[in-house]
Amino acid sequence: MAPQRELNDTDPQALRWRYEQRVQQARAARSLSLEQALDLWQQARDIAQTLGDADCISYCLLELAQIANDLGDNAKSMQWAEQVIELGHPEHCVQAYLLKGYIHMRHSSAAQALSMLLRAKSLIDAKQLASFLGLYYHREGMIFHNVGDYQRARDAYWRAIDHLKEDACEPRATLLANIASCYWSTRDYEKAVGIARRALAVSETCPDLVQLIDPAKNAFIWMTAALAFVEVHDLEQAWRYAQQAQDATQHDSANVYMRMLGAFVVGHVLSRLGRHDEAEESLQAALAATDQQGFSGAAIVIHRSLAELYKGQERYREALEQYEAYNALYEILQKQEYQTAIEIRMQEAREADRRQFERLTQLKDEVLQATTHDLKSPLTVFGVYLTLLAKSVAPLDAQVKGYLDEMQRTVHSMNQLVIDILDLATLEAGHLDTQPVDLSELLDYLSAESRLLAMQQEIDFDEQRQDQQALLMADPIQLERAFRNLLSNALKFTPSGGTIHISTELEGDSLLIHISDSGIGIPEEALPRLFDRFYRAPGAASIGAGSGLGLAITKAIIEQHGGQISVESVVDQGSVFSVRLPLVTEKQSASA
Repeated sequence: MAPQRELNDTDPQALRWRYEQRVQQARAARSLSLEQALDLWQQARDIAQTLGDADCISYCLLELAQIANDLGDNAKSMQWAEQVIELGHPEHCVQAYLLKGYIHMRHSSAAQALSMLLRAKSLIDAKQLASFLGLYYHREGMIFHNVGDYQRARDAYWRAIDHLKEDACEPRATLLANIASCYWSTRDYEKAVGIARRALAVSETCPDLVQLIDPAKNAFIWMTAALAFVEVHDLEQAWRYAQQAQDATQHDSANVYMRMLGAFVVGHVLSRLGRHDEAEESLQAALAATDQQGFSGAAIVIHRSLAELYKGQERYREALEQYEAYNALYEILQKQEYQTAIEIRMQEAREADRRQFERLTQLKDEVLQATTHDLKSPLTVFGVYLTLLAKSVAPLDAQVKGYLDEMQRTVHSMNQLVIDILDLATLEAGHLDTQPVDLSELLDYLSAESRLLAMQQEIDFDEQRQDQQALLMADPIQLERAFRNLLSNALKFTPSGGTIHISTELEGDSLLIHISDSGIGIPEEALPRLFDRFYRAPGAASIGAGSGLGLAITKAIIEQHGGQISVESVVDQGSVFSVRLPLVTEKQSASA
């Protein structure tokens, strides 16, 4: 017998061991009792919080959100899912968005459900989480299914199947059952039976489903089979699967939605078997669950089944009441389907525009980069020859020398433009050589340099700074370039007798740097485009030549360092460029 392990609440190893034990216990309890599993996951989360392990906390919160959803506690499920999203673990965030979308869908909030799914899809694409595409398309199919767009629902379910692994028999069986349900909803009962048989065959190859480790996982497959078989008058098969589904939904691992569906299926089959009293009792229980939980999408088919049951018993007043309730819900769902269809079309159009824009941007960048690379070498050679030619011109031939000087200046400008374009492409690709940088030292150096230049131009230069030991992770060469660009512009556009002022201030874990001048200012209409490539504000050309890339490069450098840059300006009064950069915190510095 292994010795009992001594646990210490402050010992990280002991806490980690306790955490892993709770997680194992919670996973095992999931197929036995949702309430017990919920309690164990809460214990695991509390231990993870003591450990300070954000990923473990996020994982526990995700499990809690899913179990709360199964228990019908939508508010708690949404709250925990939102906490998962706040923690920012990409894979957990995707699942949290999909869960929130599922809850919205189940309560017939199709537009909100679609919004959650689109956030999940954006994250899947951005982080290249292809393993979640199967789950994404499954949820997408459920939204279309719930609003009655069965063709789109089937297409999404088939796409989900295409993204499953070969051995993923359990989700494959469930997806086939969903497809069969779509055919049942459109009264294509032969296809519904055919797909239902495939779902049953797949489920028989899945060890967990065959061994009934978690009977609730079989429930939806059996429900779909029961509904399909009853419509082709195979009542014996229909009743057998309805009973199996009912037994499975009574298991502690079954969620409230599955229990409601189970009651509906049993009632629907009992109605066809002529056992009217039992059918009414089961259908009314299912309807009460939809009222309690807000499952309006499911309520519509229950109202229809009750109406048909009462009509068959010649209880016409009660049948009419059920048909009226059915029609009222049907109109609501039709409006939701129309609104969802519009939202889907708009999103598809936006997505197509985004992909086209990305293709054009990539093509433009490739052409621009290839062109600049091709230009760089001949420009260098041309410049060398111009220098040699200038040295061979007779000193008295001033006119020719003037032409050569102008040509050299032009070649130099073109060469600088090529370098700027290549640098900007490198920056936008995120290529930085970061290291700890003391920003106060960098600003000291640049301020001393700019002060000398300002004196030569008879410009006042002053500072008011609070940046002692302002440490950040940065590429020192690129950061120096960004601030030199801003200071150079201030010197260029401020006349003699003007003022340039640098101020810095700490704000939380960030440093704000303001570079202001009393220069010519920038027209208000030019401000939105000021950081665009090749844009030059009106009046700038008369001051001095430039490529129009300086501020675009500055903005790219600041943003690649996790910062922001903005500008305020008034014509003939001056401009203020403000930069915010994140500093290294004491905790980050210690861990580094």
